Amino acid sequence: MHNDDFEEIFYTNTEPQEIYEKESKKKEIYLKSGINKKKIYSKGMENWVHFIYTWSILLGLAVVSIIAQAKFPTRFNYFINTISEQGSIILNPIGGIVWRIGVLINGIAHIPHNLLVYKKIFYINPLWSKISTIFALIAAVSFSFVGAIPVDYGTYHNLASIFAFVGYYISAILGFIILASKNSPLGNYLRNSKKALGFLIYFLFSGAGCVFSSILSSKIVFVAAIYPFLEWNYLLAICIWFVSWVYLLPKLKK
Repeated sequence: MHNDDFEEIFYTNTEPQEIYEKESKKKEIYLKSGINKKKIYSKGMENWVHFIYTWSILLGLAVVSIIAQAKFPTRFNYFINTISEQGSIILNPIGGIVWRIGVLINGIAHIPHNLLVYKKIFYINPLWSKISTIFALIAAVSFSFVGAIPVDYGTYHNLASIFAFVGYYISAILGFIILASKNSPLGNYLRNSKKALGFLIYFLFSGAGCVFSSILSSKIVFVAAIYPFLEWNYLLAICIWFVSWVYLLPKLKK
């Protein structure tokens, strides 16, 4: 066999295989790169959607509250009027309808937010994440009932309010404990942050003050006088806690 014939056979048998292997490697690198880009893109989009969704919930609640207060027959006063009086059939017949429908929808809208939070923090502490989410879901459903059952119905409305307030209270405390734990990427920051500690103290006292004053307001005149302000103050604390998740979750691994 001549050398030319040998070279022809050699190149014919080897070059296609080499080309195939090179192209396969290129394709594999391209696919992996595409998957990574897709993951980054999906995570980024999820964070943005959650950001917009959560702020929309708070803005929606603010809008229905503004409408209800604007339609209130007398001047609405945060030191005199409670949150629920915005939806009263007797005290606010026109604006109350808007507020009740808005709160009913708003409470339901909390559920996807709570489930996403659960998804993100589960790997840090599975058990406490489940407990925190259960209380958050109870609070969300109870908040919807606050809108569905006006304050004029008394006991049923009051029970829904207490379940909502207590549910948010326990869920928020457990959420902070989870994020501040050693297994959390935010653990060191939250344990050493004066702002985080300050907000936790504010939340603990505002929540406890609101819940206990709601129980004692019918028995102690002074407590009844300051209860509306304590209630509004605690609502502010809940809103701050609620929206803080959109800034904290992107810093976690998942």
